Amino acid sequence: MSPEPSRPLRADVVYLAPSGRRCRWLPHAGAQRQITAYATFEYLRGPGSRSGGSVWDNQFVLTPPNYQLLRVDEVAR
Repeated sequence: MSPEPSRPLRADVVYLAPSGRRCRWLPHAGAQRQITAYATFEYLRGPGSRSGGSVWDNQFVLTPPNYQLLRVDEVAR
């Protein structure tokens, strides 16, 4: 399931990146709101992990038109 453009990203949801790796959205400065220019995501370390390394090597950004490339990881729910 892709995030709908009208629904904001959620920090408590595990997503599947376009590469197929598990990731989560990193709200800027702890804000739990939708970022309009771009959103930063971090790859998660392992199958049961809900946190990443917080290093730039493990992060990527997407612009809102590309949020449709994300999938919600149904297994992590």
